[in-house]
Amino acid sequence: SPGDYKDIIVGEKASLVLQGGVYNIRSLHVKERASVTFRGLAELRIQKDFKTGHNATVGSATGVNLSASDIMFYVAGGETGHGASHDKDDDALVAVSIGENSTVVGHFYAPYGRIRLKEGAGVYGILLGRQVVVGQEAKVTLDTRSNQQLVASAPDIMPHGGSFWDSAQVEMLSITSGASIYYTLDGSTP
Repeated sequence: SPGDYKDIIVGEKASLVLQGGVYNIRSLHVKERASVTFRGLAELRIQKDFKTGHNATVGSATGVNLSASDIMFYVAGGETGHGASHDKDDDALVAVSIGENSTVVGHFYAPYGRIRLKEGAGVYGILLGRQVVVGQEAKVTLDTRSNQQLVASAPDIMPHGGSFWDSAQVEMLSITSGASIYYTLDGSTP
């Protein structure tokens, strides 16, 4: 069910079925020939990285009509030290890695990191990253159909909290294109 999770590993040939909702996850790794399916509109906020092994599938559950825009992946990992993993193909930090011959349906936003599609991978959706690397025979099919109203993701606020004795500079960023950030200093609704 929706909620907060640490590292999720979907083992080889295993299946993970997610209901609709918001999932806060430290990392999500889908091993070879494993699958992740969704039964409703879902937003995955991943702190470190999202990786699939070869021949993995990620998308709508059988009998559920979800488009790529109904399955949103916000991956914070990347070159700013948010915790992305090192890809074994080179030393670059990779926030999203889609394995060989894997098929993934969803929109991926990794503004701080690299998105890598390995040989023969197929993605139906949108890929937005600091850098997108597409391997040989890999295919990206733009899918912007939507069954939902566009809602901005929660802003990334830095620093992430704490006590400050002197003044502190606070930065608020949204990875949602065109989003506006409203805030108050007294806890009331902006």
